[in-house]
Amino acid sequence: MVYKIAGFVNQRNKIAFSVRETFDRVARYHPPAMYTFLGFLQVIISGVLIFLILLHSGKDTGLSGAFGIGGGGSSFGGGSMVERNLDRATIFFAVLFVLNTLVLLKI
Repeated sequence: MVYKIAGFVNQRNKIAFSVRETFDRVARYHPPAMYTFLGFLQVIISGVLIFLILLHSGKDTGLSGAFGIGGGGSSFGGGSMVERNLDRATIFFAVLFVLNTLVLLKI
């Protein structure tokens, strides 16, 4: 009976030791290179997305007036085509931002 109790205590100590060892490994965990790369890419995408959103013309023609994008339509309709391409680029980077966020959450 004493040997059974001693064996149980010894087995319990092994489990506790393995839990501590696992915790130490997790505490010393460093993110892989892919996580670092995707995090850096997330910062770049967010900067581009902020810039594209600020280029859109609003009630006050926004920041796009400073670059000559949103100021009235020309006789050739160039302003609307530029705005359409700006919309497409903004949607593309917004979708890329969301997808990159989801990938970063799953890693």
